[in-house]
Amino acid sequence: MLRRSLACLVVLAACGPAAPQTQPKAPAPAEPPAAKRPAAAAEPPVDGETARWVAKLGDPRESERAVQKLEELGDPRAIPALGRAWSEQGHPVRLLQVIIGLAKPLTKHREVVQKFKELDGLANAYKSFARTFQYHIARIQTGIRCKDDLGCYADTLGMKSDDARRHVASYIPDLDAWTEDEALHLLEGTIERAMLELGKRGQAASRYTDRLLDHARSDNRTIRQSILLALPKIASIPCQTCEAKLDAVLRAGEGKTTLGDLQVETTMMRLYFASRTR
Repeated sequence: MLRRSLACLVVLAACGPAAPQTQPKAPAPAEPPAAKRPAAAAEPPVDGETARWVAKLGDPRESERAVQKLEELGDPRAIPALGRAWSEQGHPVRLLQVIIGLAKPLTKHREVVQKFKELDGLANAYKSFARTFQYHIARIQTGIRCKDDLGCYADTLGMKSDDARRHVASYIPDLDAWTEDEALHLLEGTIERAMLELGKRGQAASRYTDRLLDHARSDNRTIRQSILLALPKIASIPCQTCEAKLDAVLRAGEGKTTLGDLQVETTMMRLYFASRTR
């Protein structure tokens, strides 16, 4: 018995005293659930003319006209898209004014007129689609009128919309009812065809290089691109004036956000001529 007691004492001495029993901790009180934010209201679906012009808000060439058309339609469903455009385009005041106008409660008159504006917008859309075929009349007429006269093609760069309108008057019965924007498309088609014809003549049209360079500062996308496409085909290499004149074009376009793509294309053309003069 004594031997057994001593053995127990030795074991206790070697292992140390038993670890104290810890009391289980009381669970921490549960935090109250965070208040859920109300889900964002879904944007109202847009259709018809409103959807057509909302889709053009991101196009620098159509944005200004799209804002005007959305204001005329008076459809408040366009407000979310206008808000995004306002944020992406640097908070222009014009967009904010349109948003505020559309946010005003619909009066009974506006509510009744809204459906007729939609129908009128659809009618205008069909007419605009038909116009796209008539614009080509100017391209065809330019070829018929100028034939092989390179000076005639080059002279189109000095034309105005009224000049283009006059040349096609016998082919379009309702030309007097056309808007200024529609008449501008006739001018674009005239110059586009003319620059294509000059480019096809190559070095035979090289004497018109400076005239093309002088008009390359146009802010009109179709006109400038038509000129840029013709230039490397007709300009003599090395071109003594190309770099300097294209530099002037680029300086004239600085700060104009709507010319971003055109400025890049003009820079590429300037670098092309620079690489041919080294």
